[in-house]
Amino acid sequence: MIKIKRISMFLVFGFLLTLTSSCEDLELDPITPTIAQKVSGLSVDLNGDDAVLTWTNPANVSSVFVLHTDGTGSVEGPATTWSYGIIDVNKDYFFTVKTKDADGNLSLGETVYLNREGPEAVRNFAATQDVNDVILTWDLIESGLQSIRLQINNDIVNLSGDATSYTISDLPEGDYTFKINTFNAANVISPSRIIEFLVSFDIRKIAFLGAAAENTPVAWDACNGGDFTVDDDETAAQWFPNIAGPFTEVTYHSFTDVANGEVDLSVYHAIWIQFDGGWWGDRVAQFPNNGANCIIGEGPADGPACSDLAENLINRVTTYYEAGGNILVSNFAAFILDDIGVVDGNGVPNQAWGGTGYEDWATGDAWGGSWTADTSSPYFTGVSSNAGGCIGADFETLAAGTLKKNRVAQYNMDFGPWAAASLDEARSNFEAAVGGNILWGNCGGNEVWGVEWPSDGITGTVVCAIGGTWDWEVGGVPNGDNMKIITKNILNHLADLGLSN
Repeated sequence: MIKIKRISMFLVFGFLLTLTSSCEDLELDPITPTIAQKVSGLSVDLNGDDAVLTWTNPANVSSVFVLHTDGTGSVEGPATTWSYGIIDVNKDYFFTVKTKDADGNLSLGETVYLNREGPEAVRNFAATQDVNDVILTWDLIESGLQSIRLQINNDIVNLSGDATSYTISDLPEGDYTFKINTFNAANVISPSRIIEFLVSFDIRKIAFLGAAAENTPVAWDACNGGDFTVDDDETAAQWFPNIAGPFTEVTYHSFTDVANGEVDLSVYHAIWIQFDGGWWGDRVAQFPNNGANCIIGEGPADGPACSDLAENLINRVTTYYEAGGNILVSNFAAFILDDIGVVDGNGVPNQAWGGTGYEDWATGDAWGGSWTADTSSPYFTGVSSNAGGCIGADFETLAAGTLKKNRVAQYNMDFGPWAAASLDEARSNFEAAVGGNILWGNCGGNEVWGVEWPSDGITGTVVCAIGGTWDWEVGGVPNGDNMKIITKNILNHLADLGLSN
């Protein structure tokens, strides 16, 4: 064993001698890294909100790299300046500039430092659009500020040092830049906060559906019968364009055009189906399909039957409603509600009458209704009312001296499937039976003239405005605006519901 060990040690010693001799003959080249030349004269200045770096480049620069407190930046080519913003106050910034030459070699860096002094910028600077107004809001970090400056594109607005909001009214559509700065007691400006904001408007599109071929006196005259006129429908249609505005477009269509598929109802956020018809109440109460007469045609309501036209109109309106379309039905147009699936056969008005002329006995008194729904409803906004002796808030629709026809389509709580021992129970039964909410009716509450059927998430929202106090044509006598206000409110709200879908 000892002999073997000596032999092993001898062999190892010999190997090391050989290795040592070989190393003595090996020559290694020195490694010298190639470093590009660095910039000179590096400086930093604050220009508004930006830190602006400048320097002088050496020869052969292909690009410049900047390392800074918040990250990195680069510039292709031999740039000699670079800016970074927005620089906040009371924060230490460093900027290190390196060059890269044409061979791809990187230089050592030159570094400068910056600390900006002044008031803090506002926080939570935000813009929200309210129709055609934009509301700017913000939070102040410091108190005792001298002033606040808002810049709206190129326009300047100076505010007090404690302001936290500002409303810009009637802004046209377009792209806007909102910028805000604060100034402290020494008149030193804060860092800016900037919002890029698009002002855009959703345009309501509302259609009026009526009997006349078009909304002109000549076309309406063609709908008059030998002993009746359709002046209520014509007056409503002629008033309808008054609800148009910067955010509301209105269009008239005839029942015939809709029925014949010449109108795409799906483009409208709400439609108003207005039909008084002017003819005897029991005949027009069969709207739209009289069976014996064509009450929806572009001629007099006592013309020959047009059941196919009526069925086509029902189908078009049903498709619109089932797709989420919102509808106002007025006067005898409420009798379409079961045809389009809003209610069943028991859910249409259970009382209807009316002649073809004015009722002399009704002229002297003012007529109106009683609003029993929440008076904060968007349908009731701006309506003149009072807390009289009625079941709800009293409001006038037909002033004393106006001519009244007393043409009636209404829900009467005294009889029908909802009748009960008490009025409260009957009204509750009615809402459950028809699936709608009572809005208004007569003073005593036993006649219901306004009902809303809310959307079920698929179908649209429907409102009816009916009753003997809902006359559009009043003999040219001055009248109040409540009926017009409610109608406009209903149409605008229904259209807004359509816009939100």
